[in-house]
Amino acid sequence: MSQKNVVKVEIYGVDYIIKGDADSEYITQLAKYVDTKVREIVTATGMVNMSKITILAALNIADEYFKLKQAKEAKELQKTSNLLSMLDSAGIE
Repeated sequence: MSQKNVVKVEIYGVDYIIKGDADSEYITQLAKYVDTKVREIVTATGMVNMSKITILAALNIADEYFKLKQAKEAKELQKTSNLLSMLDSAGIE
């Protein structure tokens, strides 16, 4: 059974203890990224309601994820299309 890493991180001035299988440095990087997103939301909106701030940060992160996922899928589709075109040009069915 693998041992869980326990990492203390800070997000927008609040300390959290995170337990996970991932490397401690990776967990710290994730927390720093979330902290950055939360701070961006606060700066952009001036909001003080932490629940709303964290939901907006989560939505922004989800938006980034979905855009990257769509771009990756489009790139893979383009590669497949290019390969099919090459096969078609070569007369291979």
